[in-house]
Amino acid sequence: MILRNGFHASALALAIAAGGLTALATGGARAEDVPSAKQQYEMLRQAMQRIEQLENKQSALQRRAQRAEAEAQQAKAELKKTISELASARNGGEAGPAYTDASATPTHGNLPVYAPTAKPAANGPAPDGWSVSATGEWLYWSPRQNELDFAVPRGPAPSSIGPVSSIDPDYDSGFRVGGAGRLGPNGLSLVYTGLDTSDSDLVTERNRDLAGTLILDDFTALTQGNIALASADWDLDYDAVDLNASHDLVDTGRVRVAMVGGVKWASIDENFQALYAEDQNLAVSDMDRATQETRMDAWGVNVGLDGRAELLPRLAATGSFIYSPMVGGFDQRFVYETSTAGLAGLQQVVNLADERTQMVSVFDVKLGLEALLVDMPDVQATLNFGYQFQHWANYPGLLKHTSESGEITFDHNDSSIGFDGFFLGGTVRH
Repeated sequence: MILRNGFHASALALAIAAGGLTALATGGARAEDVPSAKQQYEMLRQAMQRIEQLENKQSALQRRAQRAEAEAQQAKAELKKTISELASARNGGEAGPAYTDASATPTHGNLPVYAPTAKPAANGPAPDGWSVSATGEWLYWSPRQNELDFAVPRGPAPSSIGPVSSIDPDYDSGFRVGGAGRLGPNGLSLVYTGLDTSDSDLVTERNRDLAGTLILDDFTALTQGNIALASADWDLDYDAVDLNASHDLVDTGRVRVAMVGGVKWASIDENFQALYAEDQNLAVSDMDRATQETRMDAWGVNVGLDGRAELLPRLAATGSFIYSPMVGGFDQRFVYETSTAGLAGLQQVVNLADERTQMVSVFDVKLGLEALLVDMPDVQATLNFGYQFQHWANYPGLLKHTSESGEITFDHNDSSIGFDGFFLGGTVRH
């Protein structure tokens, strides 16, 4: 205010001086034609007020421009976030398009261009990127074996034969663990599968009218149709390792089909034992016991297809079909024991062993669902659930014993064995 008043005083002095000079310059001009010093001061004051108003308006416009620029930066950040979230939702949780600043990309008018990056592959990484993953699954499988009968009710007449008693394996728990890596359209995986299961059954008859399906008539201490108790125990141990490579044949981002090839190792140990007694008191009863064992160790190759298709943004269907021709070494054994003094008196009367090599064929079908639970820039986690079926064709059946001219020999009847059931687990991918 002091500066402004001083300026006004100076302006007044200048106006008075200008008035005197004007009078001298105009000479004989009329006094009313020359502005007075007061008039000149008023004109200068109005000009200064106008300048001050314009300066204030300029400051206000600059503040508005600064606020608009800050709001534009915030809107740009929100737009970038929205584009990323929208692409993630459309792609089932996969990484969305990347935002590129206008200074590095072409522009349309004054708007920056949002340039999407390469479409992520269906299983996580970009087409030219890499990823590693680990999988763990709980299996609820049931073996399928059709040669586990051990007893049948039999009366005095052949027509009175009743239903056959046999082991019917129930569902049991197993597990599968593995790791995998991908580089672009190529993948490599190593998976171990394990299942250890067992089952048993018991049949009793007060009238002793049971017959045993595994009794050797030439060696038995019993009389068929005069058995009061028959029991059976069965167990199986299955282990398999698969090392597979894959290459994507089709990959649209939402649908992927890959060709699979690799090697397979598998081991199956199976034991089936049946006990027959004339009395339910096993400590003193006459009895027979038959034990059959089959051990397989096989190597082969895997050939097949693996696929994945998105159903919803965070849900996909998965499936595979693998065919494995294998060459297996089989070690089989049959032991027959009898006793006239209960369990403690059992003595071995037949002990036969057989070794052979033959081909088996494995058909493996797997169908499931994959739900995306965690989707972060560097880590994905999925929940896996589905059904799997395996069929082992040309698998040697349990040894069948025959008597030819008093000699006990093997009857090699090829059969089959299978596994089917559900799996539930998860995969973590980086």
